[in-house]
Amino acid sequence: MYDTASTISVGGTKECSLLAAVTESLVDRSNTIVEAWRINPWSELDTKAWHAEYLAMLSNQLDYSMKKLSRPLAKIGSPRPYFSESWRSNSSLSNLKENIIAMQSLYLAQGEGLDDILRAEGEAALADNIVHQFEDTLETWPEESSLFEMLQTKEGYRTALAQFNKLEQLKYLINEEASIKLGVVIGFNATDGD
Repeated sequence: MYDTASTISVGGTKECSLLAAVTESLVDRSNTIVEAWRINPWSELDTKAWHAEYLAMLSNQLDYSMKKLSRPLAKIGSPRPYFSESWRSNSSLSNLKENIIAMQSLYLAQGEGLDDILRAEGEAALADNIVHQFEDTLETWPEESSLFEMLQTKEGYRTALAQFNKLEQLKYLINEEASIKLGVVIGFNATDGD
């Protein structure tokens, strides 16, 4: 419509009726989304079910992030840099760092997250360990933004593997320690997307 090189004639009845139908469909779908967002699907969960959902959500995000590292790391000594998430744009590591920052925010949830839940359950030491693991992982995150480039050297591979190991420790703290303390089972099916 605003493209001067367009072959669609402005003001034609066929084009106007199509545009009106598309617009009406967009409005209907937008209203459906707005209505769906007004209802909190977790508000009716009891405490244990909420804890299970929360832990599964964190666990799923952590598993997904770890796969972004494990696939390019492949077998020790035989990396597959082309399996990096954003190897063409050289932003795999910076994207992954943002994922970890988002997980940390989800864990803390402005003082109302899993950190607060663990502390309320008398598990301050575990909560501190998780906070420290997030901090250590982020503080030691490589300055380089490209996992593809990093995996071209042995030193780069070691650095990426060290970060993967830090995520493994975080996974242990959340999936094993926190879930056990809260009486929640995070199993095989908790993170398979079903």
